[in-house]
Order: sequence, then C-alpha cells, then structure tokens
Amino acid sequence: MLQALFHNKLGHAIKDGSFKVIEDTLTSSVIGLLQYLPDDLFWSVLRSSCGASAETLPNSIGAILNVHFWERLSAEGTHNSKIVEPDVWIETDTYDIIIEAKKT
Repeated sequence: MLQALFHNKLGHAIKDGSFKVIEDTLTSSVIGLLQYLPDDLFWSVLRSSCGASAETLPNSIGAILNVHFWERLSAEGTHNSKIVEPDVWIETDTYDIIIEAKKT
C-alpha cells in the first residue's frame, strides 16, 4: 500500500471516512509485497497467476533490476497523445514486464 501512498493514488480509495478497494490499492498491496521476494520466486508467483497463458511465458526472467509503479513514459509509438502510465513496469536484465491491473 506504500506505493499507492507515495504516488498519490489513495484519493479515490478514501471517501467519507471509509476505505474502498480500487485497482491502484490492490496493485500496490499485491505487487508491493511480492517485490520483496527473491527474484525467481517473485516471477514464479506472477507467472502462475496468469493461468493457461503462463505456458507461453519464460520460466525465468533473470535478475529484477527495478520495479516501477505508475511510471510516466513517453507515448511515442503508441496511440496515446502525451504519456502512458502502466500500473507496474518491472525491469529485468532480459525483459521488461508491463502490468496493467484490472479489478473484476
């Protein structure tokens, strides 16, 4: 939840003195804690959460270099006009992993 606090994402979650679960708080809570696991275990948990799609993902992603929350990136080469802001961007020494979380 600290990442949501640091990135000013709690405004929509706290209304009238009560807390409402939103995508940003879930992302911050789940990925925010997973990032402290050893790299291989972090990837194993994340990969297995993808269900049948996990079969198409690599077994290993190498060392995790950085985990960015709501990083504002250039929209160059996209359909966006100014910026793109993925929920989580995980930099590894072999891959860049982008997570756009959705609450169902």
